[in-house]
Amino acid sequence: MKRFNVLLLIIAFTGIVAQAQNKSELFFTGLAERSASVKSFSGDFLQKKKIRLTDREMISKGTVRYDKGSAIRFDYLSPRKMSVVVGKNDLKIITPEKTTTYDLSAQKELSALVAVMNDCLAGNVKGLSKNCKVEYMEENSAHVVNLYPLPGNTSYPYESIVLLFDTTDYSIKEIVLNERSKDITSYQFLNLKLHE
Repeated sequence: MKRFNVLLLIIAFTGIVAQAQNKSELFFTGLAERSASVKSFSGDFLQKKKIRLTDREMISKGTVRYDKGSAIRFDYLSPRKMSVVVGKNDLKIITPEKTTTYDLSAQKELSALVAVMNDCLAGNVKGLSKNCKVEYMEENSAHVVNLYPLPGNTSYPYESIVLLFDTTDYSIKEIVLNERSKDITSYQFLNLKLHE
């Protein structure tokens, strides 16, 4: 009788794991198909930065535009007007006073951040899996993807990244960057318009 109960538990557990794998595969397939059809998107963002050392949270708001294969542009409207434009080879910070350009090939951590943001916004979770362990789960109103650096990858600037995708159109809803410094930066994306 005990063997029969153990066998039933194994069968039930195997069924649950298989169902979870099917959901995961369906999500990644759906995300890849949807991402392939989206050429650009635009909308609003809310950025929250929790700084561990000061126990403060800084909140910024603005608009975001993503053009596949070209650029990501964050136009900050508050608390300070500025723009961050990420191209293929550089990152520009544009303020009313000046424009500062960073060469991504000379800035490893900045380059890693740009690669993560590009892959996250493009829905290219496979690109992130080169440096990360990828875990998927479905929650109330979002597909959740957790990314953890692979063992031995000490150059990766994050302890983990959490991505939340919309369950209906696979658009990015939120990115949470858990930095090695214990600071946390999150980007919530609102009122997104997808352009095919």
